[in-house]
Amino acid sequence: MSAYIASLPDVPAQPTIQGDIANGADIYDRNCAACHLDNGNGTWYTDAPKLSGMNDWYFVTQIKNFRSGIRGLHAADPYGEQMVSMATAMAAKNTDDTKEMEDVAAYLNTIR
Repeated sequence: MSAYIASLPDVPAQPTIQGDIANGADIYDRNCAACHLDNGNGTWYTDAPKLSGMNDWYFVTQIKNFRSGIRGLHAADPYGEQMVSMATAMAAKNTDDTKEMEDVAAYLNTIR
C-alpha cells in the first residue's frame, strides 16, 4: 500500500484564496522561511512541514487553529508550541491578520 501511495504524482492543490502575493512574500520571508525554507519545502531539523502545494484554505485554517490553541499545545507536539508562539506573534503585530494569512497563502500558491 505504501509503495502505491508513494508512486502517486504530487499534484498541488488548486488556489481558492486571492491575496496580495508581494505582501505575502514579505511576510513569509520575515516569519516563515527560517523554518519552512525559501522554497516552502520545510525541513526535518525543525520538523517544519512542506507548505508549498498545500491547500490554501487549509493553511489559513491551521494558522487560526494555532492562534486559538486548538493546535500546538499537546505535550507530544513540541514543535507545535513553537508554531503557537509564531502565529500569535504575527497576529499581535497586525490588526488585519486574516488578510495577511490570505496574502501568505496566495504567495505559497506561487512557489509550488
